[in-house]
Amino acid sequence: MIGYIFAHKVRTSTAIAALLLLISNASTHVVAQTDATPPPASQLAPIAPTISLGEPTRTTKLESDDPEIQYENGFFFNFDKTNGHILIRDKDGHLTGDFNLRPLETSRVFGNIMMHDAAIFRDGSIVASWLYRLPHDERQYFNLVHYDPSGKFLEQIDLGKWRAFRICIADDKSIWTLSGEQEFALPVYSPEEGVLRNYKFGSGLVRTAVPRSNFPQYDNDSYAFYKTAIDCSGDKVHALTGHGQWIEYTPGADFTITKIDEVSRSAFGGYWTISGFAYLDNGHAYATIHSGPGDPFRRMLAELLPSKDGKSLHWAEIQPDKTLPANNKPPDAATPPGTAPKEPIAVTTVLGADHTDGAQLVYRTSADESVLWSKPLFGNSSTR
Repeated sequence: MIGYIFAHKVRTSTAIAALLLLISNASTHVVAQTDATPPPASQLAPIAPTISLGEPTRTTKLESDDPEIQYENGFFFNFDKTNGHILIRDKDGHLTGDFNLRPLETSRVFGNIMMHDAAIFRDGSIVASWLYRLPHDERQYFNLVHYDPSGKFLEQIDLGKWRAFRICIADDKSIWTLSGEQEFALPVYSPEEGVLRNYKFGSGLVRTAVPRSNFPQYDNDSYAFYKTAIDCSGDKVHALTGHGQWIEYTPGADFTITKIDEVSRSAFGGYWTISGFAYLDNGHAYATIHSGPGDPFRRMLAELLPSKDGKSLHWAEIQPDKTLPANNKPPDAATPPGTAPKEPIAVTTVLGADHTDGAQLVYRTSADESVLWSKPLFGNSSTR
C-alpha cells in the first residue's frame, strides 16, 4: 500500500508532485505476488442506510475552496504535501494557524518535503506525518511531528523505516497510523508487522495491530494511496487499506477485516479515488468518490453498507434527491413550466465528522462556498 511507482495524471498538482518525488528515488522493482489468508468472513451486522442528510444544523464560510480541507475536533485544516505548509481555521472559518514544518537539524532540505497526512488535537495543535532528506546523508527521515497552533515545534517521533500514510488521534491522545515499511524508497514486505501502528509522544511506539500477512502482496500500488482512510473513534480504529479492505480494531480485543466490493469501473473508471472520509459511529462511514482524469467526470456521495450476502461491504450512492432537502422543493416561480429542471445540488466534498452535538456530517455542496453540518436520518436495514 505504499508506493507511487509510476506516474499517471492525477487529480491535483500536489498529487503529481508527490508522485514525481517518489519516482525520482525509485528504480524498477517488481514484488512477487503472494497469497495471504485473511480471517474468514462473518455475517455482518445490518447497517441502516441513510434516507436523508436532513436540514443543515449549522453553516459557515471558509476563505478557501481547497477540496482537500479536512474537519476534525472543531477545526478545519489543510496542507501542501510538497512544502509542509499548514493552514488551520476555527469552526467559524477564521484563520488561526499558518506555518511551515521544518526539520530540527537544519532549515535546508534536499529535495521536496512530502507530507502524507495531518491531524489536529482538540487544543488546535497539529500532528503531521512527513518525510524529508538532508544534504549531508542519503537517509529518508520519516517522522511524526507535533506543533502548537502558532507553528512552534513541540516534539517528534522518529518512525525509522515506517511511512505513515494516514493518521488519526485517539481519545487518549495517541496517534494511530496506517503504515508501510520502506527501504531505499521501495516497499518492504514484513508479513508479521502490523499495518496499524499506535504511537504516543513521549513514549514512541506503543503497539502494532493487524499483521500484513492478512493481506495479499500487490505488484502495483500506484493508486492505492488515493483509496485509503483512517478514523479514530474513542479507542476504536477504522481504516480503508486502499486495496478493498475495511479494518475495524479495538485495543485489547480482536480485529476484523472485511472485503469491500469494487466500485463500478463502467461508471468511474479504473482510477477512481476517494476524496474526503467521515465515520459517524454505529457503522456509518461516508466518502466522496470520483472518477479519474478525463471526460465525463463523475462524483458521488457514498456510504459503506453490507452487500446482499452480508459477507462483504460495498459503496452505495446516496442520490441527490436524498441528500439535501433543497432538491425536493418545487421549481420557483421564475422557472417557466416545461423547461429543463435545474441541476440538483450535490455533495461535492466530505470534510469529516463532528461529534460535539450528536454525530454530524461536515461537507460542502455544489450550491455555494458554505460548509454545512447535518445529522443524517436513517431508515432500517431493509430500506435498500
